[in-house]
Amino acid sequence: MESLRKREDFRRLRVSGRSFRGRNFDVRVLRTRSAQELLIGFAIPKRVGTAVTRNKVRRRLRAATRVLSAEGKWNPGLYLVFAKEGSALATYNDIVGELAGLVEASSSEKSRGRGKSSDG
Repeated sequence: MESLRKREDFRRLRVSGRSFRGRNFDVRVLRTRSAQELLIGFAIPKRVGTAVTRNKVRRRLRAATRVLSAEGKWNPGLYLVFAKEGSALATYNDIVGELAGLVEASSSEKSRGRGKSSDG
């Protein structure tokens, strides 16, 4: 699992990715042809709170992604996790649970041909 850093990857996500919306986070997903490529990025806007608060949310998200990665929940692809305004109030367990649900929805959406997704 690596960080999503390249401008081109963010552009591909914006143009071709699918969005899955949750209470505190949105996840944008783009499946890739590479069987081993797993890149995860985080977007924590200023409306979430001060720099200290945003960094706290980012640390919790990184820890949650490591836990989910160890459990084998992530499929190969590009992921962008976007924090919403209330995300700073979420507990760590809330973050892990919501992120797991969003990742699972993005995985099952492909197999079912539908899901909790919206483009845009």
